[in-house]
Amino acid sequence: MTTISEPVSTAVLAAPLKSDKNHALGIQSGNVTLTWSGVEGGTYQVQASSDLTVWSALPPAILASGDGAVSVVETATARTNPRLFYRATRASLATYDRHGIAGTYFTITTPVGGDADTVTPDNAARGSAMSVVIELPTPPPPANVGVASIACTGMTVSGIVRYSQTLITATFTVTANATTGARNVVVTYNGGITRTLTNGFTVN
Repeated sequence: MTTISEPVSTAVLAAPLKSDKNHALGIQSGNVTLTWSGVEGGTYQVQASSDLTVWSALPPAILASGDGAVSVVETATARTNPRLFYRATRASLATYDRHGIAGTYFTITTPVGGDADTVTPDNAARGSAMSVVIELPTPPPPANVGVASIACTGMTVSGIVRYSQTLITATFTVTANATTGARNVVVTYNGGITRTLTNGFTVN
């Protein structure tokens, strides 16, 4: 297929929505090189442990200056340590303005979404279907845990897509006899983790 006949919106995963991934480790001439795909504006701290219990920070903290690979080299480490484990943790993230960003992602079309702890749009009539953007309240759930279900009284929820750690899209189909008024939206993740948006959606 070379063409698409219907309108297409392109969603771009970029900071601050992007997750850290593609961790790799290499050893050459006794030097240990750690690389990962970082988030632009993220400050990372590399830690090392010989027993996976006690972790020590390896200075200095690293600032990801671009939206690509972050690399750290430990010189001669492999020659002096028979066994060593590493992990990279994101200690902080720069503040981003929200212009052109739909919640925690943006598109080449009109942005949608709102601030944290919101459903956009946040209301619908009985008997209607509505595509919504859910931006989760803090603290955010783990980045790599899938969404098991979304519950909202008086409606069925389908087409659930988790775009990032804090952003979910779905379709709310309101039953014809649903009670009007505000109700909670409960997001359940695999493993039983939940996040509740109190009075997050209203049936008119």
